[in-house]
Amino acid sequence: MKRRLMPLLATNLVYYRTSMHYIALSDNNFEKFMDEKNPLIEQLHAISSIIKAKTSWFASECIQECRQAMGGHGYSSYSKIGTIYNDNDINLTW
Repeated sequence: MKRRLMPLLATNLVYYRTSMHYIALSDNNFEKFMDEKNPLIEQLHAISSIIKAKTSWFASECIQECRQAMGGHGYSSYSKIGTIYNDNDINLTW
């Protein structure tokens, strides 16, 4: 099985920077959100919904890859990877 932890880390940084950019954009335009005719509201909602879905799926993929990279230790209860996976699993639903 080919391990690909570094590409996952790089993708994580891209998702992080993108999320921080849109959080800052949202914070900087908070006063304008009261105007229902502002197209920025719909755009931010659509983009944030996409980012949430993509990052939730990506987190699940990363957790599974890390678990497999740890071999048998990844499946041990001492590693807490199972707990992390279970806690993240709900994000795929809502």
